[in-house]
Amino acid sequence: MTMTQLLGPKAPALIQLLQWVAKPLTFMEKCAKEYGDAFQVKLNYPMVFISHPKAIEEILKTNPKQFDSGVGNQFLQPLLGDSSLALLDGTLHQRQRQLLMPPFHGAINSIKIIGQS
Repeated sequence: MTMTQLLGPKAPALIQLLQWVAKPLTFMEKCAKEYGDAFQVKLNYPMVFISHPKAIEEILKTNPKQFDSGVGNQFLQPLLGDSSLALLDGTLHQRQRQLLMPPFHGAINSIKIIGQS
C-alpha cells in the first residue's frame, strides 16, 4: 500500500504549534483554504486534518478499531482533560461517542428547522 504525501505548511513544527495554540481556528481555516480538504501539519509530529464533510462522515462511520487517534492526541490532555472523546480509543471511545450522539442529532435537527423558516 502506498501513502500519498499531503500538502501542508512548510514552517518549522514549533512555529506551526505556536500558531495552532494561539489561534487554532484561524490556523486551520488558513491551511484548509491554502491546501484543500485534507492537509498535514506538524504539531508534535505530522498530523492529518480533514475538513470535507463526506470524508468526515466516512471516518466517523468506520470501525473504531481502524483508528488509534487517542494516543496521538495525548499532548492535548492538559487542555481537554482525561475523559475527552479526542483522547479515547476503542470501546471506551465508541461508548462515549454514542452517549454524545443524541444531543448532537437534536441540535442538528433544530438548526435545519430554523434554517427552513
